[in-house]
Amino acid sequence: MINDDKYAMIAERLSVFTFTNIQAFVQILDTIETFGIDIDDVKDYVRESINNFVGPAKLIRDIGNGTLALKKCPECGAPMKIQEVNTCGGTKIPGKWKSVWTCTREPAAECSHQIYNRTAGRVIVNEILSNKKLLKNYKITKRPPHQLGGQE
Repeated sequence: MINDDKYAMIAERLSVFTFTNIQAFVQILDTIETFGIDIDDVKDYVRESINNFVGPAKLIRDIGNGTLALKKCPECGAPMKIQEVNTCGGTKIPGKWKSVWTCTREPAAECSHQIYNRTAGRVIVNEILSNKKLLKNYKITKRPPHQLGGQE
């Protein structure tokens, strides 16, 4: 049993968390203690997990919006973005195309060059995610745990 002063201090410091969060934290601490895991190892695990989530999320966002120049437009040199076509979530176009690289130059009237592919955009992006140099630039120490999209 803790004394009243210590109880009040703990209550004040933890008041920013919900009681459910505090209960979950206690369960985590109990698990850590049961398995003899060092709390500093848990902190490192969380930091690494955050880096391996934030990095891929930013990388995927940058690929999707054309911020990361994975492919440059052959006509104007601007970055190109990749989009799915003729798939569940993609725009429907004639032909057996599965993805399209589109120039991101603004205004689009200046250059709207497109390159069509028979490979799905998520497959192309997953291949890109295997590039260790690119991953390092995004401070990703391991290959992202989750792949984009579903089964081919």
